[in-house]
Amino acid sequence: MSTTRPLDWLPTWISRVGFACWVSDPEGRIAHWNERAAALLGTPVADALGAPCHRLVRGSDAAGWEVCRPGCRVAQLARAGASIEALTLRTRTEDGAERWILLAAIPLSAPDGSAPWIVHCAHDVNRSQRMRGYLARIAARSGVAETRPGISLLSPREREVLGLLALDEDAKSVARTLHISYATVRNHIQHILTKLAAHSLQEAIARQLLDAE
Repeated sequence: MSTTRPLDWLPTWISRVGFACWVSDPEGRIAHWNERAAALLGTPVADALGAPCHRLVRGSDAAGWEVCRPGCRVAQLARAGASIEALTLRTRTEDGAERWILLAAIPLSAPDGSAPWIVHCAHDVNRSQRMRGYLARIAARSGVAETRPGISLLSPREREVLGLLALDEDAKSVARTLHISYATVRNHIQHILTKLAAHSLQEAIARQLLDAE
């Protein structure tokens, strides 16, 4: 296992961030694993350290293809210095519970110039994925085309607000994330409902999820 550690500030930062976060070393083993990662993925910090990343995350895509495996796509892109897009993954905790997560990753250059370490950040999107599945089944059964206004009518900021709300954030959390006031978020929500002719925020989120298919 690699012993060279990148950036002295990293362990403290990992422990303080408000979301699940972990770091894999150049060999794909866990070097840092915060308490939120333990809660999200079901593996205690002490058990995670030194374990292969792919065995803890156990991620697959919507079609059931295994994404997390030795030499995974994220690791390949990190080594190539390419950008890494966020992934929506189906995972299973150690006790077998299914959980959907949105995973983002960024490589960190190792001090000795070897293969990069990778910082992973994850967010629980269970509700969004379940809602998307329900809506897809309803749409398939009904065969009725959507006739109401689409998400394209929203401004970039309104789409950003709606996207965060779809990730289970409330209005106050969205305000903090976007560094805007709570009142501004409420105004954006009202504009979203008006433009989409939606009767509720839940309906607007459902439309956003369907448009993302």
